[in-house]
Amino acid sequence: MREIKFRAWDGKVMRQNVVLVDGNAFKNEVRAGKPMQYTGLKDRNGVEIYESDIIHYDNERYEVYWSEDWAMFTVKGCQVQALMRYASYGEVVGNVYEA
Repeated sequence: MREIKFRAWDGKVMRQNVVLVDGNAFKNEVRAGKPMQYTGLKDRNGVEIYESDIIHYDNERYEVYWSEDWAMFTVKGCQVQALMRYASYGEVVGNVYEA
């Protein structure tokens, strides 16, 4: 079973281990921004992959997102593909907020 955890960008810093309350992100009573869920996967270097991360794969950069239509984590910029392929051979190089 994969671990379910979240992080959130508060406008200045990425907050780890965010607790969700009513769909909003909170940590230590500080309201954070949009929560990003851990995908349950790690890149080729062992870095955890979250929604909104940027993965460098095959000389391209792809944004990780949750596809409502396909009910899975995938990447923007190509055909709908399972994230597992990009995770195994790619590496996290940042996220959309800190890039």
